Amino acid sequence: MNEPAHILLIEDEETHAELVQQSFEFHADRFHLTVVYSLDKARELLARFQPDLVITDLMLPDGLGTELLPSEKESLSFPVIVITSYGDQQVAVEAMKAGALDYVVKSEATLADMPHIAERGLREWGHIISRKRAQEEREKLIQKLQAAFAKVKTLSGLLPICSSCKKIRDDKGYWNQIEGYIRDHSEAEFSHSICPECAKKLYPNFYEKSGSEIDRRRYSFDAQIPKRFVGQDRRSGLERRTGTERRSGIERRAAA
Repeated sequence: MNEPAHILLIEDEETHAELVQQSFEFHADRFHLTVVYSLDKARELLARFQPDLVITDLMLPDGLGTELLPSEKESLSFPVIVITSYGDQQVAVEAMKAGALDYVVKSEATLADMPHIAERGLREWGHIISRKRAQEEREKLIQKLQAAFAKVKTLSGLLPICSSCKKIRDDKGYWNQIEGYIRDHSEAEFSHSICPECAKKLYPNFYEKSGSEIDRRRYSFDAQIPKRFVGQDRRSGLERRTGTERRSGIERRAAA
């Protein structure tokens, strides 16, 4: 079962305060009402605890009820409903601008209906808090996305790269393989192969040493390339052996 909502009423007219107290007595299971008669007493209570709702008279002996509202609406930690005996529309507008949740003109009917007014105010305050939290979550998400985009954008900046092994130093001082660094800081992926120059260096026995430059460029070495060159190397050897045997046979016939 939920605890009763704590309501703080600030009302300097005792008859009005009694009417409000009587109306809340029928809803004691949902509301706990505390009554004070001045701003100073209200400030003393607010220094010790935070109510769920404040209902304050506009005109009080020691100031205006709206003085309890913070200078910045964003820092308001509880809702405030302003009540007054004066039905001045301009006063209502000023109270709402100051951050009041609602504005109620005093009458016997509105004072008797104060529990329902408080319930409506708490419900509206709950919607405000939910929207505020959703906005905060949205801002956090935007900040995370901006941070992610910033990491990607660092690739367009100055990157410390080793002139020998071509490793890149990250922000923490560690040296990383260039493909690993780019993969971690962008959406790029890598598939490995071997260029002709490296193939000639790494596989000298399999690389075709003769032929045109176009033939050499045609071969993009991968895991299957050495097998291809092995077969080609065998065919070349077979051709060389066949040519040698032919020459040897001609030489033998000439000698005979």
